[in-house]
Amino acid sequence: MKITYMVVVILAVLTLFNAQQIKSVSIQEKKGSDTLKAQIEVSILSNGSQRYAKLFDKVRTKEKFRIFIKADQNYYLWILSSNDFSTLLLSDTLIKSKTINIFPEIEKYYEFDGKQSQESLLIFLSKDDKPNHNIKKLKNAELIKYVKKLSDLSKCNISETGEPLININGNLRDLSESELRTTKYYGINYLIKEYKFNVKK
Repeated sequence: MKITYMVVVILAVLTLFNAQQIKSVSIQEKKGSDTLKAQIEVSILSNGSQRYAKLFDKVRTKEKFRIFIKADQNYYLWILSSNDFSTLLLSDTLIKSKTINIFPEIEKYYEFDGKQSQESLLIFLSKDDKPNHNIKKLKNAELIKYVKKLSDLSKCNISETGEPLININGNLRDLSESELRTTKYYGINYLIKEYKFNVKK
């Protein structure tokens, strides 16, 4: 009787342990399915040479910049430029996975106009287009507040090492090999990366 009882207890414990393991795996898979991964970089063109932008950077009026994105999956993308007075939607599109997506496009650039001394650039990736309604509806400070709230929830962080971002002619021109960045970022539900610039005339 004692042996039978012990066998029953052991089987019950093993069953409970396996159930917990299955539950744990399911939760991890669910979390994984909500994770976005992408390489995001901004290059600045100044006096004919390029460099990677820092998250907090100093630029001059009329300097130009481009955005490079390589994502693990197809994602919805919004690029926002903002200052203390207004917010501008620079791009609203669906990007393809495993390819270098360049904005505005190859051989073209955005430009710092110098009208404001502080400029922010927000790059917003999502698996679905649910944020699109609020992005199109909200304006200026309300829009930025909404995006930053999602950014806090997404917990954007460094994920792993990827491949150097390249264009059709090879590595980014005028960037030495030691400057090529390969950092891949991740976010939960959304992936939002912000750059801030002090613009001098």
